[in-house]
Amino acid sequence: MHDLVKGAGMLRNEVSTLLNIDSETMRYYESRNLITKPSRLSNGYRSYSDKNIEEIKFIQHCRSLCIGLDEIKVLK
Repeated sequence: MHDLVKGAGMLRNEVSTLLNIDSETMRYYESRNLITKPSRLSNGYRSYSDKNIEEIKFIQHCRSLCIGLDEIKVLK
């Protein structure tokens, strides 16, 4: 797992690279309330926390088991 400095976050492109996920997919998960809304930096960029990263990893794992997004939302 990626260790973040306490209180620091990662930008969308960093999380995208770390988890091998398309950045638009991350935004889609956010819009479907599958992940907690990331905080925003002063420049408006999303800052993804450890919790956000764990939520995305959970979704990826569920998707690898062919679990649909509606079911994932219930499991979350």
